[in-house]
Amino acid sequence: MKKIVLIFIFCIISTFIFSETILFIDSTPGRADIMVDGVIISQQTPALLRDLTIGAHNIELSKSGYIADEISVALLENDIKILSQTLEYGSIPLLFPVQDGVQINNKNIQEMLFLENGEYSFDMDPELLQITPIYPWQKIINGLNVSIPIISIFSGALTVNEIYNSHDSPGDLSVFTLSTIGVNAVLIAADILLYFTRDKYYKNYSLPTAAIEIEYPNNLYDIAEDMVMAGKLDSALHYLYKIIEKYPNANIYPNALYKTAKIKIINGDIETAKAFLETIILEYPLPSIYNSAVKSLSDILLRNGQYRESLEQLDLIVFMEAGFSREEIDLQRYKILNKWYETDSSLYVQLKKQLESIVKQYTNSPYYNFYVEILLELNKNYNDSSVQ
Repeated sequence: MKKIVLIFIFCIISTFIFSETILFIDSTPGRADIMVDGVIISQQTPALLRDLTIGAHNIELSKSGYIADEISVALLENDIKILSQTLEYGSIPLLFPVQDGVQINNKNIQEMLFLENGEYSFDMDPELLQITPIYPWQKIINGLNVSIPIISIFSGALTVNEIYNSHDSPGDLSVFTLSTIGVNAVLIAADILLYFTRDKYYKNYSLPTAAIEIEYPNNLYDIAEDMVMAGKLDSALHYLYKIIEKYPNANIYPNALYKTAKIKIINGDIETAKAFLETIILEYPLPSIYNSAVKSLSDILLRNGQYRESLEQLDLIVFMEAGFSREEIDLQRYKILNKWYETDSSLYVQLKKQLESIVKQYTNSPYYNFYVEILLELNKNYNDSSVQ
């Protein structure tokens, strides 16, 4: 009796803990690192997590140049939640318009720029604004540049004085004089080392582009959408590819991939569209376009005669308030199975079960009578072919 009770309790607990929950995580800017309950996961935002247990979870988002954000989220049984966070800058953004005549560390700036915390010098003439990052230890170097000559002169004077004015043992230097010479040597060595590290600092200095990835790609995407509305698809692709090639961390990047895929489908470049859709599903599952990408990829696989793979894609659909209904997806399953059945009559039972399920579940659908007619027609055709 105890064993039965324990098994019953375990089943209840297992059902509660291991029921599937879905959590979409998105951030501005995108490609933020994700830590779940203290463990860093391989995915970056936007991400789709299907394996979280029911209960409270601690989510931390972090990205270089931004303040880490920590959020607590509670997941219920069969819960679908969307977590969207905006990370705050780790310092004050400084933006430049797209123009010539701006340089930082002797490198031309062709886009907007984000300057992180630190000191910079600004030199401007009528044609050029030159911004130079100041080496963090530059003040120490400046101090050494002043102190080393002074100490050198002082220690040199002491040395000369003692050499020429010492009557007891000419050439012997006092402890004080030797100390000043030693201190001066240490300062010179420190100065040389700092000069070398400063050169390395400037050579390795890279242009941070956090603001570029938020503002500029959005402008490109807006232009691309205008081009699509005007029917200029090639021009739209030009701007979309700018986003895809330069700004993989931008929030608009998944949308650019999806828009490009749809244009590629229109232009007949199915394989390129397929590659972009797969990238969205696996690496950029943005809630607003994820289901559309899955459905579009399923359609491509159906067109290619990859019926099993097409059905498997539909299993990835996440049913949210906005988007595809279960009825739409079940009907799409029927269409795939029906196409497959045309090439393989052994799928009759599977196709019939799918239609029967649709008829049973969607009795209130305006298309209910249509579903019934299709089922009756399927049975009639199968019976006729069996008799023949």
